[in-house]
Amino acid sequence: KSLTHGEHRRASASISELFAERRLSEPK
Repeated sequence: KSLTHGEHRRASASISELFAERRLSEPK
């Protein structure tokens, strides 16, 4: 099944949030 435009955007946002949280939690 292919993702709809809304589903794809939501998935991309979730991935971006995950990376942002990991980056914030990592010590510099």
